Amino acid sequence: MTAVITTVEPATSRDPMRIALVLVVGMIMATLDQTIVNVAINKLSMEFHAGLSTIQWVATGYSLALGAPWCRPRRGWSAGSAPSGCI
Repeated sequence: MTAVITTVEPATSRDPMRIALVLVVGMIMATLDQTIVNVAINKLSMEFHAGLSTIQWVATGYSLALGAPWCRPRRGWSAGSAPSGCI
């Protein structure tokens, strides 16, 4: 009886155009989403009976929340100390 050993090659080739397309579409969606929030600031102010400055702080926090995933450790956690920074 003989054992058959098969190896699977890791998928190392990545299509750079597909990666770029995904990144561009993601950035367009984030920009469109932020634009919608900025257009709705006046309506939000009236609906929630809040001052315009309060609603602007909410919109700023929303912008920061959209940008937070881009800030990540530059190295993996297993590599020791991992300095963080935005890419």
